[in-house]
Amino acid sequence: MAATQEFFTEYYRLAETDKIPADPALFPLKTQTIGAAFREETLRFLTDIALTRKADYRDIFDSRNTFVNAELAKLYGLPAGGANFAPVTLPDSGMRLGYLGQGSFLALNAHPNVTSPTHRGKFIMEMILCATIPPPPDNVPPLPDDVVGTAPKTMRQKLETHRLNEPCKTCHAAMDPMGLAFENFDAIANFRTMDAGQTIDASGELDIAGKKVPFAGPKELAAALRTHPDVSACVAKNLFRYALGHVENDGEAPAINELSKGFETSGFKYRALVDGVVKSAAFVYAAPAP
Repeated sequence: MAATQEFFTEYYRLAETDKIPADPALFPLKTQTIGAAFREETLRFLTDIALTRKADYRDIFDSRNTFVNAELAKLYGLPAGGANFAPVTLPDSGMRLGYLGQGSFLALNAHPNVTSPTHRGKFIMEMILCATIPPPPDNVPPLPDDVVGTAPKTMRQKLETHRLNEPCKTCHAAMDPMGLAFENFDAIANFRTMDAGQTIDASGELDIAGKKVPFAGPKELAAALRTHPDVSACVAKNLFRYALGHVENDGEAPAINELSKGFETSGFKYRALVDGVVKSAAFVYAAPAP
């Protein structure tokens, strides 16, 4: 279990939750202990799916089960919890579900004063789908500020304006729609319905093998990600990297493909993926010395 939790901590960047960027002056629910609580929730959640229940790993996207203490229960709007973490079921009527509804994802990928659909979308692209997002070009203009005397702009509206800058367009068009699905959660992962005095629009499109798949909020995005063909390959690739301690080279691509196929055949069981890694020739045998 320790190795699994270490892998999850590295894969989902959970060590960084000690540095949640939200400004406590703007978000009073940010405390000195909230980052550790986020990390503990996600570790318990992932371990429960992967090892305890031995469930389909893709449950990470749409499971209503999680673990909270009193601090997280307050933040998530759940009945008061105790000092220790306990399992809870999130309400079906709510937008919060799965790993992407947890503070370890939402609050970590935000700015000190506002949300960041771009950061949230980038995380999904890179860590969930293993897509490559190039670094931004030099001298990228910041998001437009609200103009005194005019109605404030929502984050969606500001990003639409930002994407008019040609160097920003391509990458933001890929990242922002997924991040905007989570605009109902502020920079500390607290639920909200309004942004800049307007009802939040959490709809968007996800590109799956060149086909645009529309979604209306995090529930539908979770369903689309659950069946996305790149998800299982990305988990396999990251576990392979963790186990071998290096980024794969071209010659190791077939081994990762086999791991991904075995993972799918098993019904996406995490233990089967681990078994596949340790039995892989890439793991068992060393390459000859140059």
